[in-house]
Amino acid sequence: MKSVSFGRAAWVGGALLAALAAVGGQAAAQTRTQSASYVILPATAPEGVQVAKKGEPLLVQQAVAPRAARLTAQATLGSGKKATVFPVGAKMFGVPSQGGFAYCAVSEGKRWWSSAAFSCFEDVDADGDFDQVRPSGSPFMNVALFVFTLGAPKPLETSVAYERTPYAEGPSVDFGLIWNAQAPRAKEGEPTKPGTVTVQPAFESPLGFQPIRNGGATRPLQGEDKPASITVRGSRIEVLGLTPEGDLLYRVLETIPPQVDRVTLSITTTTTYVYR
Repeated sequence: MKSVSFGRAAWVGGALLAALAAVGGQAAAQTRTQSASYVILPATAPEGVQVAKKGEPLLVQQAVAPRAARLTAQATLGSGKKATVFPVGAKMFGVPSQGGFAYCAVSEGKRWWSSAAFSCFEDVDADGDFDQVRPSGSPFMNVALFVFTLGAPKPLETSVAYERTPYAEGPSVDFGLIWNAQAPRAKEGEPTKPGTVTVQPAFESPLGFQPIRNGGATRPLQGEDKPASITVRGSRIEVLGLTPEGDLLYRVLETIPPQVDRVTLSITTTTTYVYR
């Protein structure tokens, strides 16, 4: 598996988890890491020359969790107008929990990938029925598959039947290749500097595509007669140049091959000791 590191401290749900003391003294740092695997599913390359407008991805494929399940009975949390319903057939993705794995879903009528939190069900006695549920924390990078924090368990009033499914049948998010380009630049009396194009892997989220810092590539733009070849995550993109409107002309020679990858969150907490 490839490792995607986000540095010594990472953003989770918009909040930086780091404790820094405001006074001097000896300091001790503790680092803990959490990680989540995901699977990129295969896709067919589009034929011919493609045009991507600013903000549009060059290529989109589906990513899923390595474990998946679906409900074979309706689950209802609460009662009355405040009841939350999970219908039969609701797709669920697996995340590690203290008891093994929990399977997370969103309630009826909500778009699962844009949810800020999930209900994650556990089968404590492994009898094929969920026995308890945990609320999730905000997903890392706002990407639905990356749930690193689960709340306290709450027993279900009635156990709920489910079944494991192949991971490819689980809920998916868009995994894409996004781009940014600089047009050729020239100063008076100096030769023109060629433009450049940068391609990065990214996950779809409610905030748009969120780039992954590692694994991108930058190449010069030299015109259609000298296309720029870019390889990212095993895909091959041939960039032909920019239109007068600033759109990107390109071909997809090979899509991202099926692969398992991992996102790792590293949190460093620094404590400063004060002696009086």
